[in-house]
Amino acid sequence: MERHYFSAANTPLGFYSCFDSVIDKYRANRVYYIKGGSGCGKSTFMKKIGAAFKDAEYFHCSSDVNSLDGVLIPSKKAAVFDGTAPHVQDPVLCGAADETVDFGAFLHKDMLIKARKEIFRLVTEKAVFFKNAYRYLAAASALAPVPSFEKDCTFARLLDDTKEKYGLHIIAGTAGKKRSLFAEGFTPQGKVNFYNELFTGKTVKVTGDTAACFLEELGNAFLLGGYDVDFLLSPLRPDCCDHLLVRDLSLVFSAAFSGDGTEEIILSPQSGCLDEPLYNSLIEKAIDSLRRAKELHGQVEEHYIPAIDFSKVDEKCAAVLEEIQGY
Repeated sequence: MERHYFSAANTPLGFYSCFDSVIDKYRANRVYYIKGGSGCGKSTFMKKIGAAFKDAEYFHCSSDVNSLDGVLIPSKKAAVFDGTAPHVQDPVLCGAADETVDFGAFLHKDMLIKARKEIFRLVTEKAVFFKNAYRYLAAASALAPVPSFEKDCTFARLLDDTKEKYGLHIIAGTAGKKRSLFAEGFTPQGKVNFYNELFTGKTVKVTGDTAACFLEELGNAFLLGGYDVDFLLSPLRPDCCDHLLVRDLSLVFSAAFSGDGTEEIILSPQSGCLDEPLYNSLIEKAIDSLRRAKELHGQVEEHYIPAIDFSKVDEKCAAVLEEIQGY
């Protein structure tokens, strides 16, 4: 079953990347890092790779939810990433397990050299709007409920009860794998989530100021029990977990989502937002800044699209797909 995530997010701390969590690069069969300019077909390249496999996981771009930052093929232990800024990535075992795909080799550079000053102006202006978005998100986070890490007897009892219910008092011979990702993000299209795509099984709602702490400890217990767990972080507080996804059990524990037939664990009182109208206004200003950045990004693409030889991109895509299918 295909899944959709954000592997990075726009946050009060700036651009927050979790790309290193997507795949164990030392155990992968192949990882490809695409290097290339805006509008050169990186996202389309990755969509074509993903479409060839039923179990593909898609990692959407927080600067444009319709674009991809990466695609993972779990059955082949292979992945393709956009390795350009702001999510710069490079081979770890170059040639042995991973490699760079250079779209720069497919560019007519003379066309871009003529537009160099304009491209520089657009890129510089775009960076200002991203900084503004991060400042608005930082201001909004100061008004949002503050997570607590003070565990009382109710916290301990409910944690023990939950662990007992799922047999988590038993430590497996091999610990599960942890991934830190995002199920939602602040984007130019608004606050977008992939709840419907990810949370298709049983859901347990966790409420209270200590919810993030509870989810962290419960997630670690599932890992010790041998389960692979996705720790889905809050884009407003990326140091806190909003959801746990235990894929093998089709089980979700969430502090921010309620599905059909949701159970609930009530930990403690839930504090409210200090000023909800102001909070909402700051979030909208952040999203508007991201929209402005996307508009400028589109103008950069207008310079690159005529300069790229898409036939060469298609040829490379076919070659990479054939390699992945061979594993």
